[in-house]
Amino acid sequence: MLIITADDYGKTVRATDRILECFHGHSLTSASAMVFMEDSKRAALLARGTKLEMGLHLNLTETFTESDVGAEIRREHARVARYLNRHNYAHALFNPFLAGAFRLLIQSQWSQFEKLYDRSPDFVNGHHHMHLAANALTQHLLPVGTRIRGPFTFKAGEKGTVNRWYRNRVASRLRNTFETPDCLYSIEPITDVGRLQRIVRESLGKDVELEVHPEHDEQRQFLLSPNFRRLLEGVDLQGFKHLARNT
Repeated sequence: MLIITADDYGKTVRATDRILECFHGHSLTSASAMVFMEDSKRAALLARGTKLEMGLHLNLTETFTESDVGAEIRREHARVARYLNRHNYAHALFNPFLAGAFRLLIQSQWSQFEKLYDRSPDFVNGHHHMHLAANALTQHLLPVGTRIRGPFTFKAGEKGTVNRWYRNRVASRLRNTFETPDCLYSIEPITDVGRLQRIVRESLGKDVELEVHPEHDEQRQFLLSPNFRRLLEGVDLQGFKHLARNT
């Protein structure tokens, strides 16, 4: 099956409205929502009137833009963001001095999601994929059995051997604790039609997630185009909830 997930729901009015536009255009199955952002509250109200599958888009790296976020949350978020944005490999290293901050940020965002949507998230992923940071996984901050996005999938030759080994190791570890799709791909580059066709074919035998960002003009236009609809003909489009069939 193919899961098509739009990230950044609630980040801005533009992101929210374009995700809903693509959902109503039958181009998405799921969206991941940010909390403590400028459009988070309005976005939650709009989502309640739809059947859009909604997950939590954990934000550990980008400044919260909602006005009434607590001082402690802002302070701890700034500490974690400085660390994770310091270099490309910071997320892969466990930082014992930030254990409490990671716990506070993940628990507070989960609780805020439940407050806004009146239910638990259908799945979890992360802004810049930081839900896979070493602290988040090592500290067991997400409930066992949570439906969660894995790392990007790359074929031989697309990334270095060490990079692919690390991603495969993370993916294997996730499968032992959580429900995850078999593969994750970005819709970019949208001009590589052959690559997108291969992804669609792979979804005929595996559970594949396609990550999209309709807030970007080119992606929005492509997602709403006849070409994208033709690409999806005969595809089993489902959400994260259907991953349970594999257990």
